[in-house]
Amino acid sequence: MQQEESPGGEGRVAPSSSPSPRRRRHTVALCSAGFGLGVFACMLAGLQGGGAAEIWQNAARLTARVSALFFIAAFGASALAQLWRADATAWLLRERRGLGLGFCAAHGVHLVAVVGRSITGEAPAMVALVGGTLAYLWVVAMALTSTDAAVARLGALRWRRLHLGGMHYLWAIFTVGYLGRVLRQDVPLEHAVLFTLMVWVMLLRLYQRFHRVR
Repeated sequence: MQQEESPGGEGRVAPSSSPSPRRRRHTVALCSAGFGLGVFACMLAGLQGGGAAEIWQNAARLTARVSALFFIAAFGASALAQLWRADATAWLLRERRGLGLGFCAAHGVHLVAVVGRSITGEAPAMVALVGGTLAYLWVVAMALTSTDAAVARLGALRWRRLHLGGMHYLWAIFTVGYLGRVLRQDVPLEHAVLFTLMVWVMLLRLYQRFHRVR
């Protein structure tokens, strides 16, 4: 999974516009990091103790935070690189495929935690089940097409539509979920921070788009 804009912000993707494999240095490492941090989050939930349902609930909560951070980095890479020219933002842009795959790996571990929570505790509501299933279908589709060969097979336009639609749907799922927590009186700080980052990165992307049009 990777972002849909090219470094110059043209808004189109072609195989030649993606960073070359030699420049994209850390794809495997970032994907492994997403999986490893997801597993670590599950282990941390187990160390917190409690019954099986509570452990899986904590694991689902912690793994969601891990995947959200990878998602924010991948989703905002293009806008950040265009608006702020720096080594850090250039790195984000170059490694956005790895960041996206890191998100997919972490979210895969999150799915295990969600299933464990559903088996040992309360089953998810139908709305959450349908919305979550669709989200994971997008995740799988984007992960499987996060290669230069997939871009060539699908064509730039269809590839861009797939990833653009999936990333915005996932953004909506994350943002609505964290909004529901922010509206509570006892909102944890980390939920407020993640909600703020989700809104901020979308505003950056909107600014990038309209600034580019002008």
